[in-house]
Amino acid sequence: MCKAGVAPVLKIAGNNSGSRGIGFRSIEDDIMMRGKRTTLSHAIPDLMSVNLLRIFNERNRRRRAAAIRAMYAKDCFLADANDSVSGWDGVHDKVDRLHAAHPGFVFQPSGLAVAHHGLACQRWRFGPPDACHAITGIDVAIFEKGFIKTLYVFVDGGPSESLAHGWPLSV
Repeated sequence: MCKAGVAPVLKIAGNNSGSRGIGFRSIEDDIMMRGKRTTLSHAIPDLMSVNLLRIFNERNRRRRAAAIRAMYAKDCFLADANDSVSGWDGVHDKVDRLHAAHPGFVFQPSGLAVAHHGLACQRWRFGPPDACHAITGIDVAIFEKGFIKTLYVFVDGGPSESLAHGWPLSV
């Protein structure tokens, strides 16, 4: 366990093992209402941490696909410094590649997200659980009609910073 000089991060017990995490309703409850797609019933800043925990940390492909459809616009766009993807399948494939390249790594929100006028930012850490060193960065999302329309991912120090840890994020 990491000791001095590292800020505490949010821990979610059982988040990827069927548990609903920290008081979230089942994602399936939020997806369909009388056959129509609906947005999650969280405020936009809350959706930023939900995005990390329910999409980017989710190892179960079925649950992740449901969460992507509940949170992202069908024609969404996701970009980091090295890659960009479009649509629900693009986001799903990007997360699959991250999991394959970094088994056991988790995203953890660092602090609270901020949002206004349909734009939101969430700082995060990515690395082995309880690691002293982790890749850090920020997600910037543009929301449209309650869905993530565009997500830009910025790694602190750029792509070379993740390489310095031996953890390339370019997948």
